[in-house]
Amino acid sequence: MAMRELSKKDFEVGQSVALRLQGNRARHAEKGEMSYVLGTVQKVGRKYITVDGIQFDTSSGYDKSDYSANYQLFENEELLLEILEKEQLYDKLRTTFGSYSSGSGVSFTVDQLRKACEILNI
Repeated sequence: MAMRELSKKDFEVGQSVALRLQGNRARHAEKGEMSYVLGTVQKVGRKYITVDGIQFDTSSGYDKSDYSANYQLFENEELLLEILEKEQLYDKLRTTFGSYSSGSGVSFTVDQLRKACEILNI
């Protein structure tokens, strides 16, 4: 996912935020566990935003860590869910059209492909 700049103006103490699991935290998640957790902003500083005792760097949105980050901070759950859905849709398109050329049995008519290109402005 592209890095986005956070602003401390987007956060206030007591605000509910979403934390996307990253790195080792995501790899070691239990099967069926959500890919994110909710947290509450405890402190908004110049360089860090503290959520449930975890400091997040405002320049990257990732938690402060000596190794790989475990969480990525999002202003609210709705924003994170929209990004997750967008990634899933991209994956579906990539799977469908990526395997189309390799003869996966997916069959489109020329009209269907034209309409898809028209809708996507490509």
